Amino acid sequence: MPSRRGSAAHLKRDLRQIILKAADQAERLRNLIHTNQGIWKEDGTWLDMSEVREIYTIVVSLDEFGPAVLDIESLVQGGILPQSNLPWIICVHDLIVFADIINRPEQFLAYLRRRTNRDAALWITATDELDIMMWFIDGGFYFTLDPDRLYQEFPHSRKPAAKERREYANQGRTVVGTFTDPLDAWYYYHQELSSTIAEKPVRECNEFFRYIIDKMRDVASLGWLRCGADLDNYAEKAQEEIARRVQEILRLYSRDGQFHTFATSGIDDIGPWTIIFATGTNSVENLQRLETYIKAKKHQSQASRAMAFWLEGTGELRRTIWLDDPPAIDQELDILVRQMRLVPLNRIPRVIPPKAKKPSNNARRKKHRKR
Repeated sequence: MPSRRGSAAHLKRDLRQIILKAADQAERLRNLIHTNQGIWKEDGTWLDMSEVREIYTIVVSLDEFGPAVLDIESLVQGGILPQSNLPWIICVHDLIVFADIINRPEQFLAYLRRRTNRDAALWITATDELDIMMWFIDGGFYFTLDPDRLYQEFPHSRKPAAKERREYANQGRTVVGTFTDPLDAWYYYHQELSSTIAEKPVRECNEFFRYIIDKMRDVASLGWLRCGADLDNYAEKAQEEIARRVQEILRLYSRDGQFHTFATSGIDDIGPWTIIFATGTNSVENLQRLETYIKAKKHQSQASRAMAFWLEGTGELRRTIWLDDPPAIDQELDILVRQMRLVPLNRIPRVIPPKAKKPSNNARRKKHRKR
């Protein structure tokens, strides 16, 4: 094979075919699952996949192709890869490193959502997959999604404002520099190749968010992985703000003993989402009130997923309510939304995780800080 003999032109051609074939196969399978809610297996039995909500394509290679495999911008801009979710192409060595470093499932899903997003290919350039991973670990890897594309895919969502279009168009291309020095140091120390003590790189998370995610995972709450990725997707300042707002409703409950809620929502390529935190006396009436509220809120926003957290006055998580049924026409819920007088979508401030400070367009920038 000419590409194995070092021919750059043949290597680029072969990689292009790998990407296109993988993307085409994945898109056909994705459409089958979405349309038929399952697939026929080779033995003639039916595989029910009606509960599948997210599908990603990972192409694992035995060879290290370097920056050539990261450059799929031309395929996206040329319309050759039209889908929103692109294939993630990674060599097996780098995938092993991912397993060593990103060993929290919700963080891996959060990374996979961003890495396969077409806007990542349009606005982010890197020469090494592990640099992107370490940028993510360091609190980065944020970019603005195309608001018009989201509205086209989810027409029941709020129409994009001119400000959102400007933010998308003016965000600038990010060139990711070298972020792997801490990773190298930890591997050298971990494998006893260096006597210099080095801590394993860890993605930071707000203490309250970490508690919520761990609690969901420990009790196997429905939707814990997907909601955990939603929570992890918030940047540090957004996590702090949400934690502060949750503390406010807990203080209100301690003073008046009443039912209080705080809701946050947004939209990404999976669809609109809603998260509600609630507290009050642990009564059947309040729990039913919360169930009614999240059903109405999810229907109003036509959200693809919604999670409600019921908190004790101490902040301890007692119960979760997870809804991920596909949005549908429901006249009874339409009436309920009107009866509850929920704020119309066009009057709700759009909540987008604030972008962490990006590295400058300097391909050799050594360090990037969130704070």
